[in-house]
Amino acid sequence: MPSARDEIMMELPGGSYRFDKFVLDPLNLRLTANGENRTLEPKSFRLLQFLIENRHRVAPKEEILSVVWEGVAVSDNALTRAVAQIRKALDDDPKQPRYIETIPTVGYRFAAVVEVGANREHQPTPAVADALSAH
Repeated sequence: MPSARDEIMMELPGGSYRFDKFVLDPLNLRLTANGENRTLEPKSFRLLQFLIENRHRVAPKEEILSVVWEGVAVSDNALTRAVAQIRKALDDDPKQPRYIETIPTVGYRFAAVVEVGANREHQPTPAVADALSAH
């Protein structure tokens, strides 16, 4: 059964987040780098999405755990593991982060500039768009 957060996500128009060579596509649960898929476990994907959506602030560990793990009791180790998996997928260095910044004893912040846009797969092709606008 989908959670309230999943239902909200399903109601939103399909949008993607672009930063550097990466595109995060929440509608299709896909992270790509220059069009090549990068594998993330579902919780790591949700964590990356959460950090991007909250990129204008530091996200405290407690908030991350309650939102991404939906109230399931997990240790800080689960969060640390998910962050490590995201960093690997993004080729990010924790000592000189370009994407995921660790704020010691507090939480994490997404550091890159993000462009929010529509999913290309859900937009009409140019030929279809031209045909639609001709009517």
